[in-house]
Amino acid sequence: MDRSKSVFSLCLLVVLALILPASGAMAQTLVYEREFSLLAEADNTLRITLSADDGIVIERPAFMTWPGHYESSAAAGSHARLSRQLAGLLPLTRQLDAEINQRARNEMVYVSDPEYTRFMLLDSQRQPVDAVEMPSLQAWSANFPDDVRLRLLLELESQWTALMDDVLAGEQP
Repeated sequence: MDRSKSVFSLCLLVVLALILPASGAMAQTLVYEREFSLLAEADNTLRITLSADDGIVIERPAFMTWPGHYESSAAAGSHARLSRQLAGLLPLTRQLDAEINQRARNEMVYVSDPEYTRFMLLDSQRQPVDAVEMPSLQAWSANFPDDVRLRLLLELESQWTALMDDVLAGEQP
C-alpha cells in the first residue's frame, strides 16, 4: 500500500473512532498534563483535570503566569467531547513514541530538554485506565508534520489549553 493510501486509511480510522461513542469512557476522569523537564523544580507540571460533570481543576506551576489551583466548571459537553477524541486516539498512538524515536534516529533529529505531554483516563479511585504520553509533542510535530497522529495529539492538546484559557478568563480580574 502506498503512503497516500496509508495516510488516508489512518485518517478514516480516526474519523470513525471519533464518530463512534467512547464506550465506558464517559464516566471517567480525564487528565491533561504538561511536564516541563528543563525546570528542576518540584512544581514543574501544568495539570488540568476534567470530571464527567464538566467540573474542572487547573493546577498551574509557580513559574507560569497566574500560578495556582483553580476549580470551576467547563463548558457543558467538554468531558464528552474530549473523551471521544481521546478514545479515538488511544489505539492509534500505542507505538507512537517508539516509532517517532526510530524515525528521529533514521533522520538524525534530536530534541533536547523534552517536555512530557500526557492524556489520561482515570477510574473512580484515580488510577489510570488508559493513557498516552508523548515526549516533546510540539517539537516532534514541527519536525515531522506529515505524521497524522502527532497532528491529532497536538490538536487535542490545543483543545485542552483553550478550555483552560476559557476558564481562567473568567477567574482573572
